[in-house]
Amino acid sequence: MKSYLLKRIAGAIGILFGVVCITFIMMYIIPGDPVQSFIGQRADPETVQSLRAEMGLNKPLAVQFVRYLGRSIRGDLGRSFFTGKPVTRSLVERFPTTAALALGAIVIAAFLGIGTGIIAAVRKGSWVDKTVMTLTVLGISTPVFWTGLLFLIGFFYLVKHNLWFPYFNSYQVHLLLGMLTLGIRPTAFIARLTRVNLVEALDSSYITAAESRGLSRSRIVLKHALRNALIPIVTLLGLDLGSLLGGAAITETIFALPGIGKFALEGIGRRDYPVIIGMVLFTAFLFVAVNLIIDLLYPVIDPKIRLERKRQI
Repeated sequence: MKSYLLKRIAGAIGILFGVVCITFIMMYIIPGDPVQSFIGQRADPETVQSLRAEMGLNKPLAVQFVRYLGRSIRGDLGRSFFTGKPVTRSLVERFPTTAALALGAIVIAAFLGIGTGIIAAVRKGSWVDKTVMTLTVLGISTPVFWTGLLFLIGFFYLVKHNLWFPYFNSYQVHLLLGMLTLGIRPTAFIARLTRVNLVEALDSSYITAAESRGLSRSRIVLKHALRNALIPIVTLLGLDLGSLLGGAAITETIFALPGIGKFALEGIGRRDYPVIIGMVLFTAFLFVAVNLIIDLLYPVIDPKIRLERKRQI
């Protein structure tokens, strides 16, 4: 197990290095100049050169890359060109909001998606199954910004008619609405995936053997069939979590939440290289970390995977 973990960590380091290389090069290939964005097009050449030297943009690209790589290994992602604030500190300050948003959305997706998927699989072919599948298509195809706007309209209606509980402040309300908005699409995907895998599992021979032993239907579905269908479901939940942790920019913008997605959008709009590169590297790290955790969970869900990995090692 240790050797497998070391291999995965080494692979993760290689992925992060590749992400830094590609992102760094792309930032300097794309037309535009952050200095001009900062001081405008009418600034004199002396001022432009002075600012470029202050920002370190007058050095050769290879020198800038090596310096950035050395700092990033120590956790220093540079300073914003526009605010002068360390990028690492900004990410740390904003990440709790994004993490709460992402985890809330994934919890909603896990409970509602798996639950409705089980119901649809057990009632395969019935009106319940068809209704659930229709709703999942609607959930997948509806844009996130449209869903967020609908939740905002509904919230304003409740406030106007004094139907909203006054126990939450505006930040908590926006966070809750953001969780619901982000959770709809993953819920729909999880429901469809759960239904497909559970239907396949319920048609397997070991389910027939379990039924012949007189086991209850609920025990067969939840303990035997669902456990064997969990691997792809857990994989999808992990991918969704990594994606959401990388910053749900649209949702954070709609609900005015100070997360890292909104922070990244601001950096892109201003061509703030340290913010953009730092955000990409941070997002890649989150993806790699989440996928590593999910990969380590596979043997817990299915012991056969543990045996296969031991043979490979």
